[in-house]
Formats: sequence, structure tokens, C-alpha cells
Amino acid sequence: MARILLVDDHKGTRSLLVSLLVQENFEICGEATNGAQAIGKVLELQPDLVLLDILLPEMNGVEAASRIRRIAPQIKIILISGYLPIHVGSEAARVAGAEAYVEKSFAARDLIPTIRHVLSGETAQPQLN
Repeated sequence: MARILLVDDHKGTRSLLVSLLVQENFEICGEATNGAQAIGKVLELQPDLVLLDILLPEMNGVEAASRIRRIAPQIKIILISGYLPIHVGSEAARVAGAEAYVEKSFAARDLIPTIRHVLSGETAQPQLN
């Protein structure tokens, strides 16, 4: 079972994502509300995957992903956002060193297949949208 760190500043979004992930038997090993907390939790918890919102207070998700990539290159990262279209979010993921990007509005449909794809070690993100 993959251990996932969930990072989003909106409690309602975190609750929704937790329900999606738990239904598929993923373990939520921790939660954070900003990029700085995410980095601390990565060091503390050593998750298999970080599900990381792009628009966060204190340190945005792109910066946090870049830092996580440097300190823990084995950890997989998926960026999420409710505001960026797929082409912009995918580019942000590429720049940050994340494995994939999922639009929050399509999370119910796309998140689980994307997580499975990323954890499988395949390099190209599936075209879900």
C-alpha cells in the first residue's frame, strides 16, 4: 500500500481527496497546508508520493516540489490545482520535477489512474483529459 502525503490549504479539498484515496486503499500518512510544512513532513514521514497543490500560502507547490525533488529524489510528486488548465499545470509539473499534474475538477476521474501510473514507474503521464 502506497503512503501518500496530502498537501492542500483547503480543508474541504483535503477531505474530498482523502475519501477518494482511502476508497482505493492508499494510506494517507500525513497532511500539510503549505509548501514549507510539506517539506518538513516529507523529511519526517518519507511518503511514497506527495499530492501537492500548486497554489499554497508561504511557499507554492512548484517551489516545494523542486525542493522535495532535491532532498528526496525517490519520492514521487503529483501537482494538483483547481485554477490551472492541463497544459499550464503539466508545464509547471515538468519545471518542478513532478511526475504528473491533475486538475482538481477532474480528480474524481483522473487522480487514481494518475497515481497508479506514477507509482508504477512509467515516465509518460497518461492523457486523461
